[in-house]
Amino acid sequence: MKLRCNSDPCARGLTSVVDVISSPPEGERTKVRGRTFENPPHPNLLPPRGRRDNAGLAGAQAGAVIRTLNTCGLTFLEMLVVLVVISFLLGIFIIRTRGFTDQYGIEPARGDLRSLQTAINAYYLNNNNTYPSGSDWQTSDLVKDSPRVLRQILYDPFQPADTEYGYHTSPNGKYYVVFSYGPDLAADITGINNSGQLTSTSDDDIFLTNGTGTSASV
Repeated sequence: MKLRCNSDPCARGLTSVVDVISSPPEGERTKVRGRTFENPPHPNLLPPRGRRDNAGLAGAQAGAVIRTLNTCGLTFLEMLVVLVVISFLLGIFIIRTRGFTDQYGIEPARGDLRSLQTAINAYYLNNNNTYPSGSDWQTSDLVKDSPRVLRQILYDPFQPADTEYGYHTSPNGKYYVVFSYGPDLAADITGINNSGQLTSTSDDDIFLTNGTGTSASV
């Protein structure tokens, strides 16, 4: 004899009369595949096998964290390499820039010293074979000389603003040296003797003299 499926079990997704007959009473707890149901559903509605439980989910999350840490470690290593390369290139740039800056000051200094030497020699001829002297040798002597060769006071690019070039004459008045402090920003030349020799070694001072000097002149 055929049994007819009523609307209630069919609405619950049951596919046979056996499901209706074998279903436990309402409110009874039943364990199916490790899970407890108040009123167990049809087997077709159960979650598929292999779905991760809480422990499996925790393991997956831990694995994700480890993979993330490994990825971050690799990224940190790459960033470290990049920083080393940037530091190396920056060091080269600073050295090259310093060289350009020094050269930028050296060339103007050489040009000024040639102009000063020309003015000094002209002053010597115009003033009974005497060279300019004193701390105001440009202001009082060269700029005011007649005929005037130097039109304006010249300043050392390796000294503070509005600081004139260094200048010394020998005690006997026969020799002179005019110089710039140079890239080290320090005066290495302290004078010139009666033999035309500089009284200290010229380190990187840029100078011109009518004496012998102690290093290569401009």
